[in-house]
Amino acid sequence: MSIRPLSERRRRRVAIAIALAVTSAGAQVAGIARADGDPLDAYRDTFRRGMERYRAGAVAEAVPYWENVYRELGPAKGYRVAYNLARAYDALGDSSRAAEKYEAFLAEHAARAGAHAAEEAVVVAEADASRARLAELVATKARLRIALPAPGNSALVARIDGVDVRVGDVIYVAPGAHTVSLGSTHRDLETRVVEAHAGELLDIEATPAAPSVPPEAPAAPAPRVAASTPALVAVAAPHRDRPFAPVVLVFAGGVTLLGGAVTTFAYASALSKHTTYGDASTSAAARDAVRSSYPSARTFAYGSLGVTIALAAATGALATYYLLGGDAHAAVIPTASIAPSGASFGAMGRF
Repeated sequence: MSIRPLSERRRRRVAIAIALAVTSAGAQVAGIARADGDPLDAYRDTFRRGMERYRAGAVAEAVPYWENVYRELGPAKGYRVAYNLARAYDALGDSSRAAEKYEAFLAEHAARAGAHAAEEAVVVAEADASRARLAELVATKARLRIALPAPGNSALVARIDGVDVRVGDVIYVAPGAHTVSLGSTHRDLETRVVEAHAGELLDIEATPAAPSVPPEAPAAPAPRVAASTPALVAVAAPHRDRPFAPVVLVFAGGVTLLGGAVTTFAYASALSKHTTYGDASTSAAARDAVRSSYPSARTFAYGSLGVTIALAAATGALATYYLLGGDAHAAVIPTASIAPSGASFGAMGRF
């Protein structure tokens, strides 16, 4: 909170406020101190520290001390402190908080008078001064109040001239034009300018949010069916989850075709060696070379044929399982290995 330089009129007001507060301060402190063992004793030092700052002219520094005491004591026990706070806020030019504390002090004073509780002369004088000052504020200031929100249209943000205010509080402002902003978690700030006159209490409500009604869907035309014609009912085929992605079948088919190609090459190689070995024109050296390499070529051809047959069987099983479907998903892992004697491809699956 920034403190603006005090004008001459405000200096006089501060001086008067200090004089009135100091006059009643002794009685208040004495009242707090009279009760032996009373929990109010714990607040005497805090109240006195605030009074020291107040007497020194540091009104803004005294307010936090007294606010702490008032908050701890509550409106009933701390109603005399409310009067001091009202004078302090009034001296600082905060008419809204000053009026709030004047009203709190006067409400408790009236309650005690209704209960025929004895009041000291200084308290009666404070009540008279509070009523007079409150009437002066009401007559010379304009008052704005943000209306409590209706259910479903909760205004969580309220500002007057860019300053946050509490919803439901009466805010004292200078007569004239003021900018009011309202908003909530569901809508942006709504800003408007209001003209307030001296002595007027102006209630401001947020514009109700337009209810969001979804557009009605056009009604589907009823089918025209002759009475003698039996109705045809289309029954949707039950949806069946596939146990694995189609790419698995594509991969398995590709591996099977590759295995077939390898088998064809292996058989052609073994048959070529066999033909070369039986040819009469083949030299003895070439026949010896073929004799040593033919067994491995023949073994590789037989092995590749077996792998290809196994791959074809696995691919067929996967295709059958895919087409039948099922709730359980299969874990299919393609495998491949390459060795000096050849290559092998396959797939491992759990069904």
